[in-house]
Amino acid sequence: MTELKCSVSSCASNKDHLCVLHNIHVEGRTASSADETACGSYQTRLSAPTNALEGVSPASETEVRCAATDCRYNQGEHCRAGSIYVQGGGYHGSGTRCDTFKAKN
Repeated sequence: MTELKCSVSSCASNKDHLCVLHNIHVEGRTASSADETACGSYQTRLSAPTNALEGVSPASETEVRCAATDCRYNQGEHCRAGSIYVQGGGYHGSGTRCDTFKAKN
């Protein structure tokens, strides 16, 4: 399990810069940099005020499935980094990226 921090405030699962999901999927099978990854679990927060996260605590640790085969933290499609940071950016439609991605040498 991994500590997951997230700065993507437009994500419906982001609460206080932490993720409320207990598992996510990082996309980018052929990624060679963080900008080529994306949080596949991203869902756009509704523009109208919502209390969907009220009373929901962020997960202290999250199971991170990872398709980025060239990331040094990927072992059997599971992230083995102690913590990861999902941030805005990247070229994928969700506008997210796994900022912890490190290419294998």
